[in-house]
Amino acid sequence: MYEVKSMRELSAIRTKIDSKLFSAAQECVSLLDRYYTSAGIDGGSCVIISSMQELRKFLHNHPSLDITAVEYADVIEQENGLQYLNLLIMAGTEFSYNLLLPSVLLSPDELQEITANTGGNHA
Repeated sequence: MYEVKSMRELSAIRTKIDSKLFSAAQECVSLLDRYYTSAGIDGGSCVIISSMQELRKFLHNHPSLDITAVEYADVIEQENGLQYLNLLIMAGTEFSYNLLLPSVLLSPDELQEITANTGGNHA
């Protein structure tokens, strides 16, 4: 699991993740970096999760976070064919998590709820 809040942190893991996943993380982190980190404010993070164990650990550390209550969801097709989801979850007024995780880690019910919460337009 990688949790990044700035472009500097993201660039340190560039060679460790798929290029399409990196591009999606870059979009998320560039906003955090521009509007929050550069101003000395903690506005959230982009969390790249690759296994069920990592997802469980993240959710254990954030027990009040509802992974299906998303503001935005998108699908990222990796070069190896694996589908990742980009889920934007608001954890406070000005604090968010972008979770990038394989879609196979979520149950069909969770995927359906995510789709319903985003209006069915993205994931």
